[in-house]
Amino acid sequence: MLARVHRYIRCGVGCCRTRLFLLRQLMLKEDLKEKRRQQEWKQREAELQEELEQLKREWKRQEAELQKKLEQFKSTALSRKQIDLTKMKKTEEEKMMKLYTADYSPSKWLKVPLKQSEPVSLLSVCRRCHKPGHWVHQCRR
Repeated sequence: MLARVHRYIRCGVGCCRTRLFLLRQLMLKEDLKEKRRQQEWKQREAELQEELEQLKREWKRQEAELQKKLEQFKSTALSRKQIDLTKMKKTEEEKMMKLYTADYSPSKWLKVPLKQSEPVSLLSVCRRCHKPGHWVHQCRR
C-alpha cells in the first residue's frame, strides 16, 4: 500500500498534499500497530515474568519442605549411630535388641483395642462360638 502511495506522488497526478497526507496516515497506522505489538509483547513478557516468579516461590517452598524432611531423617540416623555396639560387653542377642529397640515407640506400634465394655451390635459375631451378642473375652464356651 505504501508503494502505491509513493507511485501516486511520483506521477504527479492530482493533489500531492492529499497523497502526502495519506502517506502520513498510513505511517501513523503502521506506527500504532507497531506500538500495539510492542505493548502486547511487554504485557506477555510481564505475564511470563510473574509466572516465573510463582514457580520460583513454589520451588523454594518445596525445597524448604524437603530440607526439613532431610533434617528429620538425619536426626533419626544420628540417634541410631549414637549406639556403639562394638564397645558394649554384651552378647550378640542383647546388642541386637538394643539396636532395634532404640527406635521403638509403643505409641506408634501398639494397637488400642475397641472399648469392649460397650454393648455389642447384633451384627458382630464371636469368633470362638460364632454366636452374636457378646465379645470374645466374654465367651462362655
